[in-house]
Amino acid sequence: MRRIVIRALSGSITFNGQRTPFTVSPAAACSTTSNTNQRRQLYLQNPDQGQYYSTMLRGDDSGTRSYNGMALSLQKRRTKGVTVLANYTLSHCIDDGLQQQISGRNIVERRRANRGNCELDRRHNFNLSAVYETPQFSNGTLRILATGWQVSGIVRILSVRDPRIMQMALKYVF
Repeated sequence: MRRIVIRALSGSITFNGQRTPFTVSPAAACSTTSNTNQRRQLYLQNPDQGQYYSTMLRGDDSGTRSYNGMALSLQKRRTKGVTVLANYTLSHCIDDGLQQQISGRNIVERRRANRGNCELDRRHNFNLSAVYETPQFSNGTLRILATGWQVSGIVRILSVRDPRIMQMALKYVF
């Protein structure tokens, strides 16, 4: 019985008129992170130019997106120097997927299979703003120093898609 040891096999193959080089090492895995670019579609079509490309995104205009929402607003006009404006939006966005990758994650022909919540979907959005304006004082000195000043504040509260994001944010705030 004879044993034949092949250390590496290299050559080229012609497919659709395109010459494609290859190298096979028996002891090595065929698909690794080190040869990802050599397995990409553009590299296989033209290795000289394909080596300069990595992951590519493909966009088209055939997707659909639907948005349903309800907006509530409350406004308190200026009374005793205070103005308050609050609004709340309850919404839901559904689409076919924002990014299409050539690597095959999203299949354009089966677009509805990718249907789900939009990447930027925010179910709850609450905004509150308030302004306080100092009154006109009767004392001359106080009127010059303190009349007409305004203090304001804005609060915005949004829901997040992934609760882990909120946990990470609160960890760094408090």
